[in-house]
Amino acid sequence: MVYSLLSQPPKSLLLAVLLTLLPTAAWGQAEPTAWQVTVNSNADTLDRNDGQVTLREALTFLNGDRPLEKFSPRERLQIVPKAGKSRIQFQLPPDQTTISLTQVLPEVQAPGVVIDGSSQMQRQVDEVGTETLIPLIALTPAPEAVVPQGLILVADEIQVKALSIYGFNQPHTATAGSIVANVVVAHPGAPPSASQGRDTPYYFPFRDSDRAPQNIMLMGNWIGQAPNQPPETPRSAHGIYILNAENLSIQDNVIAHHQGAGIVTGFRAEGTAIERNVLEANGTAGLPDAIRLEGRVDRTLIHSTLLLQQLR
Repeated sequence: MVYSLLSQPPKSLLLAVLLTLLPTAAWGQAEPTAWQVTVNSNADTLDRNDGQVTLREALTFLNGDRPLEKFSPRERLQIVPKAGKSRIQFQLPPDQTTISLTQVLPEVQAPGVVIDGSSQMQRQVDEVGTETLIPLIALTPAPEAVVPQGLILVADEIQVKALSIYGFNQPHTATAGSIVANVVVAHPGAPPSASQGRDTPYYFPFRDSDRAPQNIMLMGNWIGQAPNQPPETPRSAHGIYILNAENLSIQDNVIAHHQGAGIVTGFRAEGTAIERNVLEANGTAGLPDAIRLEGRVDRTLIHSTLLLQQLR
Protein backbone atom coordinates (compact mmCIF):
# COMPACT_ATOMS: atom_id res chain seq x y z
CA MET A 1 0.00 0.00 0.00
CA VAL A 2 1.27 3.46 -0.92
CA TYR A 3 0.67 6.31 1.56
CA SER A 4 0.35 9.89 0.48
CA LEU A 5 1.40 12.81 2.71
CA LEU A 6 -2.25 13.15 3.75
CA SER A 7 -2.68 9.49 4.59
CA GLN A 8 -2.41 8.09 8.12
CA PRO A 9 1.13 6.72 8.59
CA PRO A 10 1.60 3.12 9.63
CA LYS A 11 1.82 2.34 13.37
CA SER A 12 5.38 1.10 13.01
CA LEU A 13 6.45 4.50 11.69
CA LEU A 14 4.72 6.31 14.57
CA LEU A 15 6.49 4.07 17.08
CA ALA A 16 9.86 4.74 15.50
CA VAL A 17 9.33 8.50 15.62
CA LEU A 18 8.15 8.35 19.24
CA LEU A 19 11.17 6.37 20.37
CA THR A 20 13.47 8.79 18.59
CA LEU A 21 11.98 11.71 20.52
CA LEU A 22 12.18 10.05 23.94
CA PRO A 23 14.95 11.43 26.21
CA THR A 24 17.96 9.27 26.81
CA ALA A 25 17.03 8.85 30.50
CA ALA A 26 13.99 6.81 29.46
CA TRP A 27 16.24 4.02 28.23
CA GLY A 28 17.94 3.44 31.57
CA GLN A 29 18.72 4.73 35.00
CA ALA A 30 20.79 7.92 35.07
CA GLU A 31 24.19 7.71 36.74
CA PRO A 32 23.95 8.78 40.41
CA THR A 33 25.47 12.15 41.19
CA ALA A 34 26.07 11.48 44.88
CA TRP A 35 26.97 8.48 47.03
CA GLN A 36 26.92 7.40 50.64
CA VAL A 37 29.98 5.34 51.46
CA THR A 38 30.19 3.55 54.80
CA VAL A 39 33.73 2.92 56.04
CA ASN A 40 33.59 -0.32 58.03
CA SER A 41 37.31 -1.10 58.35
CA ASN A 42 40.05 0.85 60.11
CA ALA A 43 42.73 -0.67 57.88
CA ASP A 44 44.73 1.59 55.57
CA THR A 45 44.55 -0.57 52.46
CA LEU A 46 43.40 -0.36 48.86
CA ASP A 47 42.02 -2.93 46.39
CA ARG A 48 41.96 -5.87 48.78
CA ASN A 49 38.40 -6.95 47.87
CA ASP A 50 38.01 -8.31 51.39
CA GLY A 51 34.38 -7.30 51.81
CA GLN A 52 35.23 -4.18 53.79
CA VAL A 53 35.64 -0.54 52.75
CA THR A 54 38.51 1.57 54.10
CA LEU A 55 38.75 5.35 54.23
CA ARG A 56 41.44 5.26 51.54
CA GLU A 57 39.14 3.25 49.27
CA ALA A 58 36.21 5.60 49.96
CA LEU A 59 38.22 8.68 49.00
CA THR A 60 39.64 7.01 45.91
CA PHE A 61 36.12 6.06 44.79
CA LEU A 62 34.60 9.51 45.35
CA ASN A 63 37.57 11.13 43.61
CA GLY A 64 36.68 9.08 40.52
CA ASP A 65 39.91 7.07 40.59
CA ARG A 66 38.35 3.69 41.33
CA PRO A 67 35.12 2.60 39.61
CA LEU A 68 32.35 0.81 41.46
CA GLU A 69 33.01 -2.35 39.45
CA LYS A 70 36.38 -2.73 41.20
CA PHE A 71 34.65 -3.33 44.53
CA SER A 72 33.46 -6.80 45.52
CA PRO A 73 29.71 -7.48 45.81
CA ARG A 74 29.95 -7.30 49.62
CA GLU A 75 31.81 -4.00 49.46
CA ARG A 76 29.21 -2.52 47.12
CA LEU A 77 26.64 -2.92 49.89
CA GLN A 78 28.52 -0.10 51.65
CA ILE A 79 28.30 2.20 48.61
CA VAL A 80 24.79 3.39 47.78
CA PRO A 81 23.49 6.28 45.66
CA LYS A 82 21.85 9.16 47.48
CA ALA A 83 20.33 12.56 46.86
CA GLY A 84 22.24 15.73 47.63
CA LYS A 85 25.93 15.62 48.54
CA SER A 86 28.18 12.59 48.75
CA ARG A 87 28.89 11.44 52.29
CA ILE A 88 31.45 9.25 54.01
CA GLN A 89 30.17 7.80 57.27
CA PHE A 90 31.77 5.32 59.66
CA GLN A 91 30.62 2.02 61.13
CA LEU A 92 33.70 0.68 62.88
CA PRO A 93 33.89 -1.86 65.71
CA PRO A 94 34.01 -0.07 69.09
CA ASP A 95 37.59 -1.21 69.73
CA GLN A 96 38.82 -0.34 66.21
CA THR A 97 37.91 3.33 65.75
CA THR A 98 41.46 4.59 65.13
CA ILE A 99 42.62 4.60 61.50
CA SER A 100 46.42 4.38 61.45
CA LEU A 101 47.77 5.71 58.17
CA THR A 102 50.89 4.29 56.57
CA GLN A 103 51.12 7.08 53.99
CA VAL A 104 49.37 10.31 53.04
CA LEU A 105 45.75 9.89 52.00
CA PRO A 106 44.57 10.99 48.54
CA GLU A 107 43.52 14.62 48.33
CA VAL A 108 39.80 15.05 48.93
CA GLN A 109 38.84 16.17 45.41
CA ALA A 110 35.08 15.55 45.27
CA PRO A 111 33.17 18.86 45.62
CA GLY A 112 30.61 18.90 48.40
CA VAL A 113 31.64 15.63 50.04
CA VAL A 114 30.84 15.32 53.76
CA ILE A 115 33.25 13.28 55.91
CA ASP A 116 31.17 12.68 59.01
CA GLY A 117 32.29 10.90 62.17
CA SER A 118 29.25 11.93 64.19
CA SER A 119 27.68 8.47 64.00
CA GLN A 120 30.32 7.27 66.49
CA MET A 121 30.83 9.71 69.34
CA GLN A 122 31.09 9.42 73.10
CA ARG A 123 29.03 11.57 75.46
CA GLN A 124 30.87 12.75 78.54
CA VAL A 125 29.23 14.67 81.41
CA ASP A 126 31.37 16.56 83.94
CA GLU A 127 30.65 17.20 87.61
CA VAL A 128 28.48 20.24 86.89
CA GLY A 129 26.41 18.48 84.27
CA THR A 130 28.04 19.92 81.15
CA GLU A 131 27.86 17.43 78.30
CA THR A 132 30.75 17.06 75.86
CA LEU A 133 30.68 15.05 72.65
CA ILE A 134 34.02 13.33 72.05
CA PRO A 135 34.89 12.16 68.52
CA LEU A 136 35.86 8.50 68.51
CA ILE A 137 36.84 8.15 64.83
CA ALA A 138 40.52 9.08 64.79
CA LEU A 139 43.12 9.55 62.04
CA THR A 140 46.78 9.28 63.04
CA PRO A 141 50.03 7.92 61.56
CA ALA A 142 50.77 4.25 62.07
CA PRO A 143 53.62 3.43 64.47
CA GLU A 144 56.99 4.02 62.82
CA ALA A 145 55.32 5.65 59.78
CA VAL A 146 56.26 9.19 58.77
CA VAL A 147 53.10 10.85 57.48
CA PRO A 148 53.36 14.65 57.24
CA GLN A 149 49.71 15.41 56.47
CA GLY A 150 46.36 14.06 57.58
CA LEU A 151 43.44 15.28 55.47
CA ILE A 152 44.17 17.41 52.38
CA LEU A 153 41.07 19.31 51.24
CA VAL A 154 41.16 20.75 47.71
CA ALA A 155 37.55 21.03 46.47
CA ASP A 156 34.62 23.36 47.12
CA GLU A 157 32.10 22.85 49.93
CA ILE A 158 33.81 19.91 51.62
CA GLN A 159 32.65 19.33 55.20
CA VAL A 160 34.67 17.49 57.86
CA LYS A 161 32.76 16.74 61.06
CA ALA A 162 33.44 15.01 64.36
CA LEU A 163 36.86 13.48 63.70
CA SER A 164 39.97 13.32 65.85
CA ILE A 165 43.01 14.06 63.67
CA TYR A 166 46.39 14.07 65.41
CA GLY A 167 50.06 13.14 65.32
CA PHE A 168 50.96 14.17 61.76
CA ASN A 169 54.58 15.26 61.69
CA GLN A 170 57.95 14.41 60.20
CA PRO A 171 61.60 14.70 61.31
CA HIS A 172 62.73 18.27 61.84
CA THR A 173 65.55 17.86 59.33
CA ALA A 174 62.93 17.38 56.63
CA THR A 175 60.40 20.01 57.67
CA ALA A 176 62.13 23.20 56.57
CA GLY A 177 59.55 24.97 54.44
CA SER A 178 57.36 21.88 54.20
CA ILE A 179 53.63 21.87 54.85
CA VAL A 180 53.23 19.54 57.81
CA ALA A 181 49.82 19.61 59.49
CA ASN A 182 46.86 17.54 60.57
CA VAL A 183 44.61 19.29 58.04
CA VAL A 184 45.76 21.12 54.89
CA VAL A 185 43.45 23.28 52.76
CA ALA A 186 44.85 24.11 49.32
CA HIS A 187 44.27 23.87 45.59
CA PRO A 188 44.78 20.47 43.89
CA GLY A 189 48.38 19.43 43.51
CA ALA A 190 49.70 22.20 45.76
CA PRO A 191 53.47 22.27 46.34
CA PRO A 192 54.85 20.30 49.27
CA SER A 193 56.67 23.42 50.44
CA ALA A 194 55.14 26.68 51.63
CA SER A 195 58.29 28.63 50.73
CA GLN A 196 58.75 28.05 47.00
CA GLY A 197 60.97 30.63 45.31
CA ARG A 198 59.86 33.43 43.01
CA ASP A 199 61.12 31.53 39.98
CA THR A 200 58.60 28.72 40.47
CA PRO A 201 54.95 28.76 39.36
CA TYR A 202 53.87 28.31 42.98
CA TYR A 203 54.93 31.74 44.20
CA PHE A 204 51.86 33.85 45.00
CA PRO A 205 49.84 34.64 43.06
CA PHE A 206 49.48 31.06 41.89
CA ARG A 207 48.84 30.04 38.33
CA ASP A 208 45.37 30.80 36.96
CA SER A 209 44.48 27.13 37.25
CA ASP A 210 45.34 27.07 40.96
CA ARG A 211 41.92 28.24 42.06
CA ALA A 212 41.31 28.44 45.80
CA PRO A 213 38.64 26.02 47.02
CA GLN A 214 35.54 27.75 48.35
CA ASN A 215 33.25 27.28 51.36
CA ILE A 216 34.96 24.38 53.12
CA MET A 217 33.77 23.70 56.68
CA LEU A 218 35.61 22.07 59.60
CA MET A 219 33.17 21.55 62.47
CA GLY A 220 33.22 19.70 65.78
CA ASN A 221 36.62 18.06 65.32
CA TRP A 222 39.48 17.45 67.73
CA ILE A 223 42.59 18.60 65.89
CA GLY A 224 45.85 17.54 67.54
CA GLN A 225 44.09 15.69 70.34
CA ALA A 226 43.29 11.99 70.53
CA PRO A 227 39.99 10.65 71.86
CA ASN A 228 40.00 10.46 75.66
CA GLN A 229 43.28 12.42 75.71
CA PRO A 230 45.77 9.59 76.37
CA PRO A 231 49.03 10.94 77.84
CA GLU A 232 51.15 9.30 75.13
CA THR A 233 49.46 11.24 72.32
CA PRO A 234 52.18 12.18 69.80
CA ARG A 235 52.62 15.89 69.11
CA SER A 236 51.54 17.18 65.73
CA ALA A 237 53.41 19.87 63.78
CA HIS A 238 50.59 22.31 62.93
CA GLY A 239 46.86 21.98 63.36
CA ILE A 240 45.10 23.47 60.32
CA TYR A 241 47.31 24.84 57.54
CA ILE A 242 45.37 27.08 55.14
CA LEU A 243 47.60 27.41 52.11
CA ASN A 244 44.99 28.59 49.62
CA ALA A 245 41.28 28.92 50.41
CA GLU A 246 38.36 31.34 50.39
CA ASN A 247 35.42 31.46 52.79
CA LEU A 248 36.69 28.62 54.96
CA SER A 249 34.67 28.03 58.15
CA ILE A 250 36.36 26.62 61.29
CA GLN A 251 33.68 26.13 63.96
CA ASP A 252 33.33 24.35 67.31
CA ASN A 253 36.65 22.52 67.17
CA VAL A 254 39.23 21.71 69.84
CA ILE A 255 42.67 22.52 68.40
CA ALA A 256 45.40 21.57 70.85
CA HIS A 257 48.89 20.26 71.60
CA HIS A 258 50.76 21.27 68.46
CA GLN A 259 54.46 21.99 68.21
CA GLY A 260 53.60 24.92 65.95
CA ALA A 261 50.48 27.00 65.50
CA GLY A 262 46.98 25.67 65.96
CA ILE A 263 45.85 27.51 62.81
CA VAL A 264 48.28 29.00 60.30
CA THR A 265 47.60 30.66 56.96
CA GLY A 266 49.87 30.62 53.94
CA PHE A 267 49.28 32.54 50.73
CA ARG A 268 45.52 33.06 50.73
CA ALA A 269 42.87 32.64 53.43
CA GLU A 270 40.35 35.31 52.51
CA GLY A 271 36.95 35.28 54.17
CA THR A 272 37.98 32.76 56.84
CA ALA A 273 35.60 32.45 59.81
CA ILE A 274 37.10 31.08 63.06
CA GLU A 275 34.26 30.77 65.56
CA ARG A 276 33.57 29.01 68.88
CA ASN A 277 36.80 27.03 68.97
CA VAL A 278 39.09 26.13 71.87
CA LEU A 279 42.82 26.46 71.13
CA GLU A 280 44.97 25.06 73.92
CA ALA A 281 48.67 24.39 74.55
CA ASN A 282 49.93 25.10 71.04
CA GLY A 283 53.44 26.30 70.18
CA THR A 284 55.59 23.90 72.17
CA ALA A 285 58.46 23.98 69.66
CA GLY A 286 58.33 27.14 67.60
CA LEU A 287 55.57 29.19 65.93
CA PRO A 288 54.04 29.89 69.35
CA ASP A 289 50.85 31.43 68.04
CA ALA A 290 47.48 29.86 68.57
CA ILE A 291 46.46 31.49 65.28
CA ARG A 292 49.13 32.76 62.90
CA LEU A 293 47.85 34.91 60.02
CA GLU A 294 50.05 35.46 56.97
CA GLY A 295 49.39 36.16 53.31
CA ARG A 296 46.03 37.44 52.11
CA VAL A 297 43.59 37.30 55.01
CA ASP A 298 41.01 39.94 54.02
CA ARG A 299 37.59 39.52 55.66
CA THR A 300 38.89 37.08 58.27
CA LEU A 301 36.68 36.79 61.37
CA ILE A 302 37.83 35.44 64.75
CA HIS A 303 34.90 35.28 67.15
CA SER A 304 34.05 33.54 70.45
CA THR A 305 37.27 31.51 70.37
CA LEU A 306 39.02 30.57 73.63
CA LEU A 307 42.83 30.58 73.83
CA LEU A 308 44.37 28.58 76.69
CA GLN A 309 47.92 27.81 77.83
CA GLN A 310 49.81 29.03 74.83
CA LEU A 311 53.23 27.72 75.79
CA ARG A 312 55.60 30.15 74.09
